[in-house]
Order: sequence, then C-alpha cells, then structure tokens
Amino acid sequence: MANESEVVPDFYDIDSILSRTTRVACTYRDGTPRDIYDMLGTTAPHFTDEKGYKVLTPFWFVRALAPFCTPSVPLAYNSNVRNVLLANAEHADLEALQPYYYEMGMHLCSSLDETVAVALADCLLKTVVQRIGGIVLRAIHGNEVPRKIDNMEKKLYEESVRNRDRLHDYFRAQRKGTKRRKRRYEAI
Repeated sequence: MANESEVVPDFYDIDSILSRTTRVACTYRDGTPRDIYDMLGTTAPHFTDEKGYKVLTPFWFVRALAPFCTPSVPLAYNSNVRNVLLANAEHADLEALQPYYYEMGMHLCSSLDETVAVALADCLLKTVVQRIGGIVLRAIHGNEVPRKIDNMEKKLYEESVRNRDRLHDYFRAQRKGTKRRKRRYEAI
C-alpha cells in the first residue's frame, strides 16, 4: 500500500521508547554543524581538537547523528561492570545500573563497534541466564517480589505469578471435579 511506511518492529513498544531516552556520552568531531549543539541544548565549542567534544546525547538521537559523533560505552555497560555480571549476576542491582538494562543493552549492541557489541551481547545473555531461574522460583514458591531487577525481569516475574495462579486454579478445579465423581460413584 502506498500510505503504509516501514518501521522497526519495536517502534510502538513503550519500553523500547523509554529505554532510548537514556543519555549517552558522544564524542563529536570537528566539522559538526552548530545547529546540532543547539538541538542538544548545549553551546557549540569554539574549537574542537583531535580528541573531539563530548556531549551527553539522548540515545534515540545517536543514530541520526552518527556521521558527526561516536558514542561511548555507558558506565553500566563498561568492561568492569560486564566482568562483575559475568562472575555473579544474581546479586547485581540492574535497576540501579539502568532501569531498562537489557533493552538498552540490545540497542547499544547495534551502535557500538563489533568487538564491544559482541562482548556486551554475550554479557547480556549470560546475565539473563544466571538470573532467570531465581526470578521464576521466587514467583512460584513465594510472594516476595524480587528487588534489584530491571523492567524486563519485572515483566517476567509478573507473568510467572500469573501462570502460577492459573496453574493453582486448574489444580483446584481438577480436585473439585474428582471429588464430585467419587461421590457419584459411591451413590450408585
């Protein structure tokens, strides 16, 4: 159709939108138009040396500005934090690091150079694998809502609680059904 336009699959996903509001330090090169600095709400430098000029930039804007800047790896995703998560992610406070830790990490993977992106993707995968079992177990065996979890893990916990409740309802209904059948057979 002529009126439809192609958009990325997560274009209307509120979590994806919120994760991209995070500000990332970007190094702007010499020759960056002054209007870009105005859009970012900062004053343009009079002179930019070979190191560039660092400005915090909303992540949703980074791809559009790619010809003029290079994003830096945010603190929550740097190699030291990744090493801690790879060693023991169960007790890490992902919510304090980044409320949308996994979502933002996935977006970062597409914006960073390949070696850092692969290391970050590996860390994200291993982190979720280490943490997922504990979150689901808390949902199944207790009413204690886990803390120190990011938004995706909160959704996982809530869905696990709903599934636990549905499973309990199913078993209750099955027990009631078998009790009635036994009584009917006894009456015959």
